[in-house]
Amino acid sequence: MKLINNLRSLKNALKFDSNKKIKRETILKILEAARWAPSAQNQQVWKFITINNADKLKLIKEAIKDGDPRLIKRLSVTKKIKEEDVNKASFRFDESYFNVEQDLYQSEMQNMHKIDVSSAQSAPIFIICCHSNRLTGKVYGETEMGAAIINMILVANETGLSTRWIRIFNRKYVREILQIPKHISIDAILALGFSNELEENIPEKQLNLEYFLSHNLWENPFKIQQDLLEKTKQEEYNISTIDTILDRRSIRNYHEGDNYKISLSNMLKIVKSGLYIPPTINQPFIKIIAIDNPKVLSKIANSAKIVFVKQSHVQQVPLIILVAFEAKNSTAFYAKIDIGAIIQLILLRAYSLRIGTCWVGSFSRKKIKEIVKCPNDWHLCSLIVLGYSKNYPKPPPRNSLGKLCSHNYWNKSIVKYKKTLNPKSNFISILMRNILKPNVKTLLRDIDVGCKNPTFLLKKQD
Repeated sequence: MKLINNLRSLKNALKFDSNKKIKRETILKILEAARWAPSAQNQQVWKFITINNADKLKLIKEAIKDGDPRLIKRLSVTKKIKEEDVNKASFRFDESYFNVEQDLYQSEMQNMHKIDVSSAQSAPIFIICCHSNRLTGKVYGETEMGAAIINMILVANETGLSTRWIRIFNRKYVREILQIPKHISIDAILALGFSNELEENIPEKQLNLEYFLSHNLWENPFKIQQDLLEKTKQEEYNISTIDTILDRRSIRNYHEGDNYKISLSNMLKIVKSGLYIPPTINQPFIKIIAIDNPKVLSKIANSAKIVFVKQSHVQQVPLIILVAFEAKNSTAFYAKIDIGAIIQLILLRAYSLRIGTCWVGSFSRKKIKEIVKCPNDWHLCSLIVLGYSKNYPKPPPRNSLGKLCSHNYWNKSIVKYKKTLNPKSNFISILMRNILKPNVKTLLRDIDVGCKNPTFLLKKQD
């Protein structure tokens, strides 16, 4: 299925047909899609547990029915969020920041929870989505999980299955049920199954552009005249969802100059694609800012140095996209994962338009917030650079499904995998595999990843 058609047909299931069985091969393909999400330093901190055991399904449904204790009124006094805290890359919204009486989205969250509980009752399979809080996972694990979840949703949709992304549930209870270690964060539950034909499954309503998109500066609405869009309209490329997920690379070397600017039409397609996610609620708790103004780009590249090392690819590109979330209402508990899904859709859609991308998590949030005039109580989560690529890197090595995915139990691998002599350190193991740079086999298609001719991405700009 063509990527854009897949995006437009996404559904958030209201009810599943619990009598229809899902083939094991299909489940493995959906998990394989998660394995191809991007991750910081290729650390791949995810962990997925598939649940189809009847007793465990019942217990997980109880955890969903319980709701999220973090949303319940507490007697303790909440902390005020400090600007220096919200500007840290590792910022994480927790209960101590949350005041339920000041929450703007209580009714919407309660309504979403009711639908989740109803939908979960008929789900034949749950995928428990977790990540390690060690190394890069402590900072980027939640956003990377969002990217992995949206990959699973896209491939599930392509195979004819429906999904429901459940955020509001009792994580402590799930931890006890599955004996999940303390250093593992439990992010979400993905309900999976065939849609009940007797129950209407409404296509996900795309988020309102006016609320969520800005152009160059925070308060500047994203408005482009239709005649300009027509003048800059460019060819759509017939690339499939699977090829997009497998063949997109993080690009760190771009063409520069006026001949390699990104058209207004393509820019709008890319930013709009991020709003196809099934969001926590349809409220403006996330902001996407597309920056193509040369002066603003220059300030970001030169004034807001990227932490310790100057990252040259940030200075080469004609377009930068920032994604932020409001750090005060209940949606902030889940916003980082939502943003990860938004970013992944932006990366995939850009690749389908032959535009290279790189997801940047390490940068001076304080300085960039000043440049784009971002409010103090918003967390600037991630930065994406976009442009036309000069090169096409080899695929990064991947951990096996057996290492990342288990079945019904925390330590029961979903597939057998060969244990190697590679060191236990994930970083060193990946470094060794990077040196070897093998082609990578995948369940999603017959062609190994790394064997394809990269002319699609490197085709000369018209």
